[in-house]
Amino acid sequence: MAPTGVAAAVAAGVTLHAFLRLPAGCFDESLLEEEAAERIYSTMAKSMKNRLADTSLLMMDQVSMVSSRMFTLFCYFIGKVHADHNPGRPWRMVAFGDFHQLPPLRRGEEDKNDTRGLYAFRSVHWTRLLADQDLELRYVWRQEDKQFIEMLPRLRVRDVTDELVLFLQESADTYRAQVTASGLTNLEATHIFPNRERVKMHNGQCL
Repeated sequence: MAPTGVAAAVAAGVTLHAFLRLPAGCFDESLLEEEAAERIYSTMAKSMKNRLADTSLLMMDQVSMVSSRMFTLFCYFIGKVHADHNPGRPWRMVAFGDFHQLPPLRRGEEDKNDTRGLYAFRSVHWTRLLADQDLELRYVWRQEDKQFIEMLPRLRVRDVTDELVLFLQESADTYRAQVTASGLTNLEATHIFPNRERVKMHNGQCL
């Protein structure tokens, strides 16, 4: 499972809402997380409860984008249904993600699963399920520059040292010295833009 359609497609899975067959905007923000979970659980179809009761392993990708409320809802559902309908069958969850990357989803009227921006680890169920069971992946696969690799983890936690500032400034100066007025350069540099139209425009200029 994953919190968005794109992430779910990449993982060859389904979204959390689709897995639980929940409509967007299903939360009552006036209730506490577990109270809201109990309200929705009480209306859950028997077929859905049976499906959850037969589930023993859940793999959740991009967990940084899952709100505390959604994580609580999910864990409450599967924990409750196992206790009520299949107490002899254990279940477990494996969550993947980086909390230094994308925050929990907040889509206004389209999906009200989080109006406070609380991360999944703020849920009481996170501690119950995953406390002291985390595994941090530290090997960098996509970079080979040792200096750059050493600075990336500093930058992601805002540990901006003088060395890091100098490194970034020198990189920016190198880029500016070789870029044309139209924004083109022969440097092998990755360009990141905020939307597809800008990407298409830049690719068109380069081609």
